[in-house]
Amino acid sequence: HCDNPAALTVRDMEVVEGDEDKALGISFTPATGVYREVTVTSSDEGKVIAGASNGTVTATGIGSATVTVTSTYNGEATSSCIVTVLPREPLLTFSGTTVTVTNQSGCTAGTIYYTTDGTDPTSSSSTIASGSTITERASGDVVKAIYVCGGATSRIASVKVGYYTTGPIIGGAVYGGGRMGNVGGNTSGTVVSCDT
Repeated sequence: HCDNPAALTVRDMEVVEGDEDKALGISFTPATGVYREVTVTSSDEGKVIAGASNGTVTATGIGSATVTVTSTYNGEATSSCIVTVLPREPLLTFSGTTVTVTNQSGCTAGTIYYTTDGTDPTSSSSTIASGSTITERASGDVVKAIYVCGGATSRIASVKVGYYTTGPIIGGAVYGGGRMGNVGGNTSGTVVSCDT
């Protein structure tokens, strides 16, 4: 037997442009024995599209939107959060001691900042054009890069030169021998069902 939730809360979250069906961090009161189906609305669908009755969002553009979650079974159980959409981090590929840095963001008017000493890049770091290379890096050097566009900063992409033989670094996964660090994950989501 399930009851209507008395209340719900939803946490602010960051997503990366192009992320699809990211689960919102929704908590229900009481925590068990309630219907968990929700409707989700967004204040700006140019940045965040609300999922259809499943507690998810899709990132469509860089910036922020207020997302409101309401219980399908109790319209008074509602909560809002800010969903911030970050630019996609730069793509780092390396071959030998040369690192190529490429913009992956849909926002093309931004700037790529990078470091070669393992420190986190900032808007005061060196800049590089998309598709350009950083040459003559020693094996073991850590190259890090961020993309800044529209006032928003991507997560950090990083590669340790010579750590693997070659390969691109994409979204925290290994492709062809590459490696990337500092990629955030998604928070837990909601189950659209009745739990007992």
